[in-house]
Amino acid sequence: MEMCFQIVLLAGVLLVFWRLKKEVLWEKEVKKTVLLGNLLLSVVLAVLPGLPAGVPLYFVGGLLPAVVCDVGAGILVTEVLALLHLCVIAPEINLVLFLLEGMIFSMLAVWLREKKSIPRVLLSAEIIAAVLTLMANKFRLHEACRKELFWQLTGTLLLFGMVLLGVHFCTRKRAQEASYDSDLLKRLEAELPKVYEHSVRVAELSAKAAEAVEADAKLCRAAGLYHEIGRLEQNKEYITEGLRLLEAQKLPMRLLEVVRQTGNKSEAPKSPEAAILRLTESILTTLEFLRQNGTMVSADKLIESNLRVPLMKGMLDESALSIKDYTTLKRFYLSEMSKETTKSDMQK
Repeated sequence: MEMCFQIVLLAGVLLVFWRLKKEVLWEKEVKKTVLLGNLLLSVVLAVLPGLPAGVPLYFVGGLLPAVVCDVGAGILVTEVLALLHLCVIAPEINLVLFLLEGMIFSMLAVWLREKKSIPRVLLSAEIIAAVLTLMANKFRLHEACRKELFWQLTGTLLLFGMVLLGVHFCTRKRAQEASYDSDLLKRLEAELPKVYEHSVRVAELSAKAAEAVEADAKLCRAAGLYHEIGRLEQNKEYITEGLRLLEAQKLPMRLLEVVRQTGNKSEAPKSPEAAILRLTESILTTLEFLRQNGTMVSADKLIESNLRVPLMKGMLDESALSIKDYTTLKRFYLSEMSKETTKSDMQK
């Protein structure tokens, strides 16, 4: 009876997630490549007998979508795999604890997008794995519990290592995304040379800023190059048009999200890369406007006016940028813009 209740409950949760997240799972660029291969491996691991108890390596099938798609998609896949494992291999396992572990791991996995967060993610995952294992054993540290704890901690490290490997292969296309030889960028250079020049400047400065705070420089460069690509369509809704063009090129959703959050000023950046691109675009656009009008402004005022307002309005609160990162970015932009203003003075 308890087994039936668990399955019915899980089926209901799956239905809700499916209605909410089916587009996320089926429209991602990685769906037909790494994501499907990863899912196939996870299914094999879920039904493979003989693996040590408490080592859900098949969670990799949910954790990778959590990183490259979103956390809801990751939880959905994790629950499907948990149900499969429950029915085929281990009907006696505590499904609630397994689902709880899968959900928490999926939420943690999102932070693997940022290299500097990896150590904290691994440490948190180990602690969570240990606590849940002790809960499953009612906090009785007997011989079997110690053995399960060992395998759980070892398996967790192996699991997240597999996820990082999958993320690497999912994001290898970024070098091509940032190429100046893409057809869209060639078209932009030919039809709208000033927009192209602006995009190149935004891309290069954003990439350097990202390196300063250990964010994804390749993603920032690619998003900077494409952030105004929609202007090719000569439409007021250039952000929407740009996203349509990028989707047609089957570029990764992370790139599209950064481009959308940069252009949509009413939406707060949800990642360090989106925040960096938003700040860089604002600084360079202001500088270009002032130059066109023959107005000179110091680097201090330029940086202060473009960084202080987003911070005071809370526009950076969801970006995962720390105060330390903000301070580092401010110093970086000040240094770079000081070079720009010096260059302008010398040209005059």
